[in-house]
Amino acid sequence: MVNNHYKGGDIIMSKLLLNLSNVTKINWIIRVKNPVWWAQVIISFFVPIFVYYGISGESMDSWAKLFALIHNAISNPFVLATAIISAVTTSIDSTSTGVSDSSTARDYVEPNNL
Repeated sequence: MVNNHYKGGDIIMSKLLLNLSNVTKINWIIRVKNPVWWAQVIISFFVPIFVYYGISGESMDSWAKLFALIHNAISNPFVLATAIISAVTTSIDSTSTGVSDSSTARDYVEPNNL
């Protein structure tokens, strides 16, 4: 069972994440609190977009280019689906079977610091 103690968080968002956690058996509250998870999601979302359009990081030298790239990616169903699937797969715990978290991970209240 996921602990619903969410310090300083918005109550509505906490309840939404708790309900989502109960359905998916993934501790979303801990994921949202972990800055490493956010970095993984953002990077894994943008990498397929950059690869599809053949763009390197050095060519993204203005916000206008970045926003145009995002607009093009959202307008292309294949690119959008690839980016979303890539981002979603970062939430799968590879140390457990299936796509859910282990029972230990579901009980965490704060991200585990090793």
